[in-house]
Amino acid sequence: MKSYEEMIQSMASAVSPNGRLRYYGWAAYIVIAEIYDKTENQVHTDIAAEVEFRANAEKVKRKQEQRDSNEARRLANLANGGRKVHRES
Repeated sequence: MKSYEEMIQSMASAVSPNGRLRYYGWAAYIVIAEIYDKTENQVHTDIAAEVEFRANAEKVKRKQEQRDSNEARRLANLANGGRKVHRES
């Protein structure tokens, strides 16, 4: 049987990107609450926190990728004698 933390992570994967629970989700919350002796609100809060954590991690990752891309482009421009290097699509 999965631990409570593993179950929360599994349920976080089942939540749609807009934060709404997919079909049958509330029934799953009730079942998880019963199995792990938690309240439904606690299960909901824990899953919402996991979803928020994942969204924040993805946002940080995208920002870092953009910074890396900008820096690579800046270095290419400097190596090209200050002339802009056009991106290839």
